[in-house]
Amino acid sequence: MELDIRRHPDYPFRSGRRRVVEDRARGFLDPPSSRSPEAAYLREFLVLSHEFAFLERLIQGEVLCDLPAHASRLFGDVRSDPAEEGERLAEAEEDLLGWAAGSVDSLASALDTLGVKVFSLDHGDGDGDDDRGSAEEVRPEPPSDLFGAFSFESGVGPAMLAGAPAETPEALFILAHEFGHLVADVDPYRSRFCQWSGENLDNFSARPEEARADRFARALLMPASAVLRTLQDLGPAPAPGEPDPRFELLATLFGVPEPLVRRRMADLGVPPAFLAPSARVRVRRDPERLPAAGSPRSGSGRGVRPRVHHALNRVDAAAGRLLPLPERFVNLALAAYGGRALDPEVLALFLRTSPEEALEVVHWARVEQEGVAFPKEEQLHEPPENPSEGDPPAASAPSGGSSSPSGSAPPAGPAGPR
Repeated sequence: MELDIRRHPDYPFRSGRRRVVEDRARGFLDPPSSRSPEAAYLREFLVLSHEFAFLERLIQGEVLCDLPAHASRLFGDVRSDPAEEGERLAEAEEDLLGWAAGSVDSLASALDTLGVKVFSLDHGDGDGDDDRGSAEEVRPEPPSDLFGAFSFESGVGPAMLAGAPAETPEALFILAHEFGHLVADVDPYRSRFCQWSGENLDNFSARPEEARADRFARALLMPASAVLRTLQDLGPAPAPGEPDPRFELLATLFGVPEPLVRRRMADLGVPPAFLAPSARVRVRRDPERLPAAGSPRSGSGRGVRPRVHHALNRVDAAAGRLLPLPERFVNLALAAYGGRALDPEVLALFLRTSPEEALEVVHWARVEQEGVAFPKEEQLHEPPENPSEGDPPAASAPSGGSSSPSGSAPPAGPAGPR
């Protein structure tokens, strides 16, 4: 008996399920106004996180993630200063994370390796292949202030949203902050919405956990030893009245927002003279040195990068895709299609596109279904006169009679996170 994935109790596109998931945003600490642009992104983030977890269980059998554990948090003094605790935890994580501050490697990829579901905003700048259709009518305008979210649910695992375009200094800070919540806010984890002033990174919340996560982010992105060594290399401050390039140089070298540098200098007790505003020498990071969002990692198989294919860049007015799909999300969906757990219609629902465009992505990624001949180019664009002879074969789930996603489809094509 073949399994119909649509009948699975956790099928994410079941009628009414999206509303149930979206309603969980009300349980976040410090949630945004329900009619705000931030709320629309938060709801989509939750929906995609649940779909992501469903695909993980379908391919991997379970949601896999490595949770950080520090004795100071499990058995330490709960009365310790939150900022100092954030500094200590960041120092400990610096050696454990496998990511170095100022590195061209992506922090999002390092978190993805741990099994964290990472989402960010679209750049919205077009790349030649982009065909966004009526995107302006669907996607809310990103707010001027920064925002992020941390979510942890049983059966879904940790997920983070950066309310800034991927691989930007702002997204780097937000992800580091949300990672601080994952590291420090144990027993229990609380899903929360975070917001800062885009001008000076003032946190809108006075909760001590927010101060700790802010300090954790600054210490992780600008380790004390590296900052002080860099200041020595840069030499003394210029004479009064002369341009001082060090402020922006530090922001460039560490890839962080400029307001974060000011706050980090205060953390480390650097003399206020260094912090005084001055004429600035404009320094820009070389975009050619930066990894693309969700760039493939060694040992992860062939990477499928959604931004490459126009079908995944198109915002469908009916589906209203607000967030770019992470690479691993797409890889898992294609693996499920290759293992015959998803048919083109369901694959299209996961990819937020039409079945025809979903098959274009399949063809581009060279994913073959088990026991099914790979579709020819003309089959993707020119429907045959007799549909029964030329339509792409409808995919059915593997036989076995089980209603559990575990073991429903063996990995095929791109692999999972490990």
